[in-house]
Amino acid sequence: MASSLGVIQALIKKLKETLVVKVIENPSSFVSPSAYDTAWLAMIGNPNENYEKPMFTSCSEWILSNQMDEGFWGERDCHGNPTIDSLPSTLACIIALKMWDIGHEHIEKGMLDLAWRTGLRVMLADDIKEVVAHIYDQQRLIFKMEELVNKYHYPPLLSYLEALPSSYQINQATIINNLSADGSLFQSSAATAAAYIAAGNPATLSYLHNLVRACRHGVPSIYPIDEDCIKLYMVNQLQRLGLSDHFHDEIAVLSKDIYSNTIDDGIMMWPRLQEWIKREILVTWMARMDHLDHRKWIEANQDSPLWLGKASYYRISCLNNIDLLRLAKENFEYRQMVYKKELTELIRWSKDWGLMDMGFAREKTTYCYFAIASSASFPYESDVRLIVAKSAVLITIVDDFFDTKGSLDELQTIAKAVQRWDNKGLTSHSKILFDILDNFVGELAKTYHDQHQIDITTSLRNLWYEAIDSWLIEATWRKTGHIPSMSSYLEIGKISVAAHVMVLQASYFLTPTFYPHNINPSQYEAITKLLMKSCRLLNDIQGYEV
Repeated sequence: MASSLGVIQALIKKLKETLVVKVIENPSSFVSPSAYDTAWLAMIGNPNENYEKPMFTSCSEWILSNQMDEGFWGERDCHGNPTIDSLPSTLACIIALKMWDIGHEHIEKGMLDLAWRTGLRVMLADDIKEVVAHIYDQQRLIFKMEELVNKYHYPPLLSYLEALPSSYQINQATIINNLSADGSLFQSSAATAAAYIAAGNPATLSYLHNLVRACRHGVPSIYPIDEDCIKLYMVNQLQRLGLSDHFHDEIAVLSKDIYSNTIDDGIMMWPRLQEWIKREILVTWMARMDHLDHRKWIEANQDSPLWLGKASYYRISCLNNIDLLRLAKENFEYRQMVYKKELTELIRWSKDWGLMDMGFAREKTTYCYFAIASSASFPYESDVRLIVAKSAVLITIVDDFFDTKGSLDELQTIAKAVQRWDNKGLTSHSKILFDILDNFVGELAKTYHDQHQIDITTSLRNLWYEAIDSWLIEATWRKTGHIPSMSSYLEIGKISVAAHVMVLQASYFLTPTFYPHNINPSQYEAITKLLMKSCRLLNDIQGYEV
């Protein structure tokens, strides 16, 4: 276990010093390049070389260095095959290379017109020609129906300037009038490259130079990148992988300005998106278990998250960083190891005290621990988890004793015994339950006293007596046939659900610690009262539905 913790701590240190700090300082560097858009910048000739060489040599060099073994450029699908979007990317790269005499012929049916204009001849099989003709018909229909720039459609047709056929006449004034303040055409790298080729606008050239300087290893589909968006995705990734406990300060820095800025309308695509949407709809927020959600998110991130681009999906590499995913797995597995160890201890404690063999009570030892461990985020080795789990087991069994086993006389006797905290006069199950409770409260009080030199014994006893007294009142109502008013029922019911018993006594052992006066029934904080009422109402709703 110690070696696993060492691996986790080393990965945390490494990621803080490399990945996370880089996301904070230069988030744009994690956006993957687009072969399609890089090819369009590579098509621009250098006027200082009589247009015989590319202006942006880094782009043509990127194309030469990033062709897949099979001869295409672009993305692979989950089976390792080129995606449909790799076709325009490949064709654009080949056109760029052919312009400078360094390419091989490839075909992409959507850009035949452009290919033919550059001298690339594409041979089609007869059965494909019909399909291509149909595509051209659909293309002409789109051009008739849509305007170049329409306020009701974004991105507009003009943002695909580089792909529009020569028959679609666009004058330079239209291009220049629609340039953004930064000189781009709708922040599209490819469309802006085509705009410069068509109009030669200095502002457009300045934008392209800035783009290449910022993205030295291939350009993205959109520039500038919404860096706040990338930071937000990173925060989301850390939280959903179950790593937020290790990156508190970094998340605070990443989040600092995110919510004060406008986030772009780019579309982030996650693998198995429909599966996630279905889960989000079916599993209510109150029923979520963080640890299980972390596992599902880790499994989903075996595939990379994608951001929807023009001719391809492009990736934000920091989100599926190998070390980040390794840390998430190590962290999850280490927590699992800790949880198994704690569950073994809880079962041992329950068996030693005979709680699993009471006969009348629900056996909920594993259930109680599962509910606590999977939904509460505490440090690895946390006594708090076991305190809450043991409390839940005790509450379940004592509540069942008051509901189903004890006579009214027995219940009154044990309630009085708890009030004076003395087991005299108790027998059978009543004595066993009191002795377990006495031992549990004694251990908690001793541990707290050893840590803080404060005696909380009386506070803990009063907390448990309050719960037991509420169970006695409800048992009396039930056994005598009394129907309380709604206000009386809720006043007692918010105590009998005993959520505050689990939470308040465990809060002593959190950092910063709780103070004894905070669990005095007459001085409960508003948030404690809301917790009690909410849990009672949720419990009743669930019971009614069942």
